[in-house]
Amino acid sequence: MTMLYKYCCCGETGECFFGYSTAGETGEDWGFCTHKFADQLILTIPRPSFTTTSVGNYTDDPAGNCEIYNPFQINNTATGANSIVVRYSHYLDNNRLYNWKYYSAYDTLPPCLEGCWGYADLVGLNDSVCCDNQTPSRCSSALRPLSPIGNVEFMSELQNQITQGTDIPKLQASSTVCTDKDFGDGYRHFEGIAGYGGSTVYEDWRYNDDLGTWSNTLRKLAPTMWIVLHRTKWWRRYYNSIHPDDCIPADCETGVVASCRTPEYWDYECAGFPIFTWELYYIPNDVVSLAEKESLWTSYNNDEPMDQDILDKVVAYLDKEPRDLGRVDDKVIYTELEDKDGNTGDLYSYARLGGWKSVCYDMDNAGVGFPEPAGFPQWTTNYSGSCSFGGDNNCFTAAPIPQDTTCSSDTVCARVNACDGAPAGSSILYTGCDVSDPLLGCAIDSAVGDCSGVWFGFSQHCNILPYSTFTSPYDCCVHNEAFLCVVPDGNSSCDCSELPQLGLLSPLSPLVSAAVRNGQSDDDLLCCGQKGTYANGNILCDCVSSPNTRGCTGPADGDFCVGLGT
Repeated sequence: MTMLYKYCCCGETGECFFGYSTAGETGEDWGFCTHKFADQLILTIPRPSFTTTSVGNYTDDPAGNCEIYNPFQINNTATGANSIVVRYSHYLDNNRLYNWKYYSAYDTLPPCLEGCWGYADLVGLNDSVCCDNQTPSRCSSALRPLSPIGNVEFMSELQNQITQGTDIPKLQASSTVCTDKDFGDGYRHFEGIAGYGGSTVYEDWRYNDDLGTWSNTLRKLAPTMWIVLHRTKWWRRYYNSIHPDDCIPADCETGVVASCRTPEYWDYECAGFPIFTWELYYIPNDVVSLAEKESLWTSYNNDEPMDQDILDKVVAYLDKEPRDLGRVDDKVIYTELEDKDGNTGDLYSYARLGGWKSVCYDMDNAGVGFPEPAGFPQWTTNYSGSCSFGGDNNCFTAAPIPQDTTCSSDTVCARVNACDGAPAGSSILYTGCDVSDPLLGCAIDSAVGDCSGVWFGFSQHCNILPYSTFTSPYDCCVHNEAFLCVVPDGNSSCDCSELPQLGLLSPLSPLVSAAVRNGQSDDDLLCCGQKGTYANGNILCDCVSSPNTRGCTGPADGDFCVGLGT
């Protein structure tokens, strides 16, 4: 398992646990931050020149003008454009630095099954059923939070082991490519809760807003885990260098393209902590009234934002925000337990991982909350209903686009125009990770972030003509990096030395991975920060030990931060 490293953001209530680092970063000052109303963000996406390539032949030449199967290479070239620069300022209320965002505890569970790792012994533990049929003999003994329909269910063994930070075995025991996988510490907030308490039960108080009634059911601890609450800091876009309102003529795009190309909002989530149903119910009514508790439940039942002022009172009374408790196991949340008989106990647990998230311009009215803006701060993050930058339903990629491209070919056959039908006026880049298209699969963004901002990377590999002894060569035709920096105010520039310097990693196409493993391609030509994969049917497995490429040079020493300000 990975080593746990704590890093915090410090706000209105002092230290607030941000999450875990699995990159091995340490140091007293690493990752500690304070947020202020004046803080701004600068997103910079360089757009250098690039050429994407593909290899074809003359099989579509029925007149016999060229030698059949004589290969040729098609090149699509962009000559470069000015960097995209976007600035963001504090959102929403200048009297509130942070907003509370909640997640249903059930929705923070790890996946119940994976296509590459897990437990598939049909006579024992078996993840294929996800344990929804409540068959203990095929599941773990650990309970999970109530499902949306209210069922008490067991965790699959995969879920149970992931929450404990255990390496997960590969499903195909005979595979010589796949290895066991460390899923990291992103689900450790369930550790110690899922299997807690033996026969001890707690009062699970829930409110039905349709009937206007409370109900109480005796349950183990895990099913009474209600929500995970995060303190969040928000910024909104106010300057966009490619938008008609802000751009110089050479950089202007249409309003829709400019709005879709980068997120409208960024959300920095501090680490989350659990609230149990009985904790909320037993807060004294002179602190949080019964009507206010019912208001929170009504919002929860209808997927609406919760009243921020009420949550302020709940958090202040429970005093559970993550903090350094001085424990050797690094558990940072304390809960005072009280079972149905009034017996008390101490529960120490990990926080839920925090991090950076974005909201696209078309998603900020997608909620049903009131008053306006609808849905804030429960907006759908890292998703767009209509944009397609960075793959379908997305509004961000570190790729150097949009740019116009021109087509050329090195074919020696003058009677055939290899560029006929080539897309004109658009970049030939592919974003996403589509295993069904193994050549283009995994032209994908990667990111590593901390309190200072985020370092993004984009990589795409292209097929090139055979050379030397390699029969199916690929090279890194596009590699680009982008940066989201936290700065003190609107007059500041990005200091790349403060960004995270290690850890950029993304999956390599299964086809390219196999070509390198089989000696058909040269791993020296691959992009930096790539992890080898293989395709198990239509499932991507990033559990291989090769080819793993060289690490990318950090922002402070790399070429992409030049000119951003240091």
